[in-house]
Amino acid sequence: MSEAALAGFVLSYVLQLTQIFQFCTRQLIDTETKMTTVERLTYYVDTLVPEEINTDPMVPVPQWPAQGELSFNSVSMRYRAELPLVLENISFSVPAGAKIGIVGRTGSGKSSLAVALFRYSGRNRND
Repeated sequence: MSEAALAGFVLSYVLQLTQIFQFCTRQLIDTETKMTTVERLTYYVDTLVPEEINTDPMVPVPQWPAQGELSFNSVSMRYRAELPLVLENISFSVPAGAKIGIVGRTGSGKSSLAVALFRYSGRNRND
């Protein structure tokens, strides 16, 4: 085999090795990413405390809803007793039949406001 043929043979294998290394690197990164997902799920399952479930019966008054009006007066909310307030003294009213939208920056309490609305049990709370 001539030196030129040998050099061409070696060069073609070196180029193939480069592609194999790139493929292996991609596979390694993909596996690491998936293991990070598994690690996070394991953390959530093992360490996060489930939210307390309110077992109080929520029976609305017989005439509810009378007009469809919504009124929040100094509503405060936290997700658990030991956590800080996520909503503090929120007051607003929406007349019957009105359509509203809730807008705001990330972390401004839009989702917490919806949670407070859907968990409303019809009694005053000071926590």
